[in-house]
Amino acid sequence: MKSPVFILLLLCLCTSQSLPAQNDYHPLEQVSDWYIQTSDFLGTDYYWLSHLRDTSLNGSEYRLIGYPNHPNSGYYFILREDADEKKVYRYWPDLEEERLFYDFSLEEGETMIAYTGWQDVELTAQYVDTIMTNTGPRKRWYMATPPFSGPNFYVVEGVGASPLNYETPLTISDPVYQTICAFDQCTPLYSTVNCSPPDYRSLESNISADICDGECFN
Repeated sequence: MKSPVFILLLLCLCTSQSLPAQNDYHPLEQVSDWYIQTSDFLGTDYYWLSHLRDTSLNGSEYRLIGYPNHPNSGYYFILREDADEKKVYRYWPDLEEERLFYDFSLEEGETMIAYTGWQDVELTAQYVDTIMTNTGPRKRWYMATPPFSGPNFYVVEGVGASPLNYETPLTISDPVYQTICAFDQCTPLYSTVNCSPPDYRSLESNISADICDGECFN
């Protein structure tokens, strides 16, 4: 008969293996699709931002993020992540260089300088907490902007702000944006409501099937 001490140690081991580590980093590059809700006086609307393809610039690999329903619209933004530094850089074609866009290593009270398409803005991590998500705990930052530079906003580790391209709500107060879900293909990584992954991740051309019923297709 096994001793109570042995059984207790076994239970602790199993529990620790089943729980995600608090210090595990969730990289932004895991996300393939972001589902965004917009709300204004006319009502509520939704749209997707998605990883469309990869590209190489100045010897570095980037992800092109844009509207999957209009992949040739000409609007996209270009991101590169340094997972070791926990930083995400955005390439700006007008500058022909990259600038820091997210810093998931910030501690409370620390600042970062972000370029928003027309100016540099100092963002301050006013406070940092942890939230539970589909894939375990993630850090969350409340980012404060300088006076008259736009509203303060939340950033979730490996998900980003609402929306991912947060320079938009820094310039307009209406509509209000909220990232409500994030997916890795068909796998939910983050959600504030029940979401289904986008059809184009789960359906082959000209084939009708339930969303994510079986293999996902890029």
